[in-house]
Amino acid sequence: SDTETARTILNLLADYGSRESQGFLRDHLKFGRLTASRPFGYLRQIAQSGFVRGVAVLSGGQTAAMIIPIVAAPINGRLYPPEQYGVLGAYIAISSVLAAVGNWQYSQGVIVETREKKAHALVMLCLFTTTITACVSLIIGLSIFAFSSGAIEKRFWFLLLPFSTMIAGSSGAWSAMANRRKKY
Repeated sequence: SDTETARTILNLLADYGSRESQGFLRDHLKFGRLTASRPFGYLRQIAQSGFVRGVAVLSGGQTAAMIIPIVAAPINGRLYPPEQYGVLGAYIAISSVLAAVGNWQYSQGVIVETREKKAHALVMLCLFTTTITACVSLIIGLSIFAFSSGAIEKRFWFLLLPFSTMIAGSSGAWSAMANRRKKY
């Protein structure tokens, strides 16, 4: 029956759903508004909730961010000679690792922190740890520049590692704060 289905969905939402979706189902169960004439009405209401909309926006953005490099790879492969493409691949590999550890994953705590003041302090900590990681990446970039062979134009790009690290780490911190405030 509709009531049993709604109770099952309510139990699932208790673990995974948003509070507004839970409240909607609870009210409809209490007042008996789930009828056979509208068996999927409550699912439509859940689909229109802020939780589902937020998940869709974040998932869509992540999907687009993954598709862009895949689409651009063949174009870049034709624009640049293999040795420059190799330097780009090395730079991206090193900067991706540094970006992943740029703010030491403190940005994950920004989203779940209950108090706004502590979340802001975590963002500042992320920026501080990103600066430390950028200093380490400067040492890595200088080492690659000084000790690798090849033309200076190819090695020059590794001096930009600190900037890539700072941009990635700080954008991760501010993105976490924006997600916390539901500013997708």
